[in-house]
Amino acid sequence: MTETDTHDGAIVKLPESVTSLAQPASIAEIELMVRRAEFMGEKLDQLRKIAVARTFPSDWILFGKEVYLEANGAFRLHPIIGFSLTNVQKQVEVDDGGVVMVTMTGDASSKLFGTHLERISRTRRSDEPYLKGGVEDVESAAYKGLVARATQLVAGLSGITPEELRDRYGMTVGGSVQFKTGAADARKADQATAGNERADIERLLVKLSDGDAKFAEEILEGITKNEKQGWVGKRRAADLTEAGVRFSLRELLKREAEFDSVAKK
Repeated sequence: MTETDTHDGAIVKLPESVTSLAQPASIAEIELMVRRAEFMGEKLDQLRKIAVARTFPSDWILFGKEVYLEANGAFRLHPIIGFSLTNVQKQVEVDDGGVVMVTMTGDASSKLFGTHLERISRTRRSDEPYLKGGVEDVESAAYKGLVARATQLVAGLSGITPEELRDRYGMTVGGSVQFKTGAADARKADQATAGNERADIERLLVKLSDGDAKFAEEILEGITKNEKQGWVGKRRAADLTEAGVRFSLRELLKREAEFDSVAKK
């Protein structure tokens, strides 16, 4: 037995088996762990191959250099992988140009793979070429996008190329997504502008909260949260959509003006 002091000065006797918190593993134990890991990896790949076999080529699309699972394919996988999606939240924003942006967020799990991921999100915009309806159409697309992305992530099928999908899992890609160059350039310009405005938001939050980081998060959350509209409040400028950036900046500038007027009195 080994004796050790506690905070109150009393003596506690510990078994010899726990006196060393970092026992080095033997060669045999390491080899056993390697064999177990290799066996598990092989079986997981077999399970993924079985799951992918339940989809169709049209369920997979090429976006850039990676393949993405469509919602229809995700629904086909759900009974096999024991998929569940919980804590689903919706945020709807409308920018000055009338573009509707819907972000769906949720936590996803797979019983088959033993995986659980939180705060997965997907955003859809009404100005996307394949969305011609109103808010409900954008909401539906955002939800389906969330389901598809969450399914691919918990199944361990994210970030793979079409060649890997074919060679490893025996599935080909049915289509690809392309955007017009002009639209892509405009999108990049919007993102650059939003990046500068996020810096302005952070500066204003520091000013209005007097440097209190927690209070700054509460200010932003209060501005962006709208329970009636189903908007989830954002606590960080980095989490805002481009429309959210513009909206939050306008509101913070108003508060700054009020703050400065009070300070002058």
